[in-house]
Amino acid sequence: MNTARDDQTTAFVNARVFLPDGTLAPRTVLVRGGLIDGVIDADSPLGAEIVTIDCAGRTIVPGLIDLHAHPSAHARLDKDRAVDQTIYSVRHALRLLRAGVTTIRALGGAGRADRVLDELGRQGLIAAPRIVSAGHFLCITGGHASGNGIEVDGADALRKAVRAEVRDGHRWVKLMCSGGFDHAEESPSAMQFSPAEVRAACEEAEALGVRVAAHAHGSAPIIMASEAGVDSIEHGSFVDRDAARAMRDNDVFLVPTFSIYDNVAARVSHPTKEQSAALAEPKRRSLEVAIEEGVAWGLGSDAQGGSPLELLLDEIIILVEKIGLSPADAIAKASRGNAELLGLDGVGSIERGYVADLVVIDGDPLADIQNIARVVGTVSTGRYYDWEAIAPSLNLWTLETLDVPDAPDGRRTPSRLWDLHITP
Repeated sequence: MNTARDDQTTAFVNARVFLPDGTLAPRTVLVRGGLIDGVIDADSPLGAEIVTIDCAGRTIVPGLIDLHAHPSAHARLDKDRAVDQTIYSVRHALRLLRAGVTTIRALGGAGRADRVLDELGRQGLIAAPRIVSAGHFLCITGGHASGNGIEVDGADALRKAVRAEVRDGHRWVKLMCSGGFDHAEESPSAMQFSPAEVRAACEEAEALGVRVAAHAHGSAPIIMASEAGVDSIEHGSFVDRDAARAMRDNDVFLVPTFSIYDNVAARVSHPTKEQSAALAEPKRRSLEVAIEEGVAWGLGSDAQGGSPLELLLDEIIILVEKIGLSPADAIAKASRGNAELLGLDGVGSIERGYVADLVVIDGDPLADIQNIARVVGTVSTGRYYDWEAIAPSLNLWTLETLDVPDAPDGRRTPSRLWDLHITP
């Protein structure tokens, strides 16, 4: 890891840089004090005092942002083992950073763990992305994710729960407003929480200056949550015209999360394998309807312990290969677009004055979006992680493991490698 002094300028040279207009061009990126100090012509002279890092003709894209991840949630550990989950989450944060993810919105996990991860990462004590956290999953008694969340019933109880999350330093609240896919018998379109309960939570969140994310698959819970005041809909698997218009009219953005279901559907054995596979077309159509109706949307993976932490790379690839976005649009969505949805100023673009969050890619992701997974370096608020040098010692995936010839579907992403038990 490069730990440059605040008064030291580092130049990333010999690189093709993803510019704000979505094109690649030879440029040198200057980093100083955690910020981008300039993006200059590749042949510009540099002072002798500047430290140079040779990118060997590789591509630099902005740091990637995952709008839906769970670094401190581990599917194989129940909520009573919060200490275990917290220890695992340090490793999860490292894996996210290794995948080029420099910012995440953590939508539910082991109590204050995500908040502490963010604090330690900012201090440079651990390797972790910037984390905007939501604390616990809030759900009805016996509802979706109740085994790993906090069961809350009634409007007054919701108000108190929101206050507790804000007390613990979280800037988002996560409500489970519908069923999901935890087991084959669960109905993803079932309404969970009443309109009065969701409205109470949203009113309290607004009063305290935080925002609300709603897990909701079906049209009815999406409409209910949107009209009750939430800020985002997570998953949105069955968006019809009415649901899309409710989101649009109430300034609610959508995070469709394709990759988690694509990953489950590709596994040899999983209790909701068939249900996940059947979601591909409804989710594609739902995003299409949302876009047609003018709904704002962004990229999130639903990555968590028990699934690949690197799923945002799959999300980007799926949006290009299966949904039809251009590579440039997908990369822009996963960086500056997601930053704008989170309200993060000066994040998500390679421009002077922006936070120095960068990803060094071995290959051209605009020519082949699968190259987005070929991460060889990550810069997080100016700290440079040279994965070619340090990944083997940390037991992380390398380009050699990424290039195995028998990866399923010919898609050699970290997600697929995880399923082959190559990635630790």
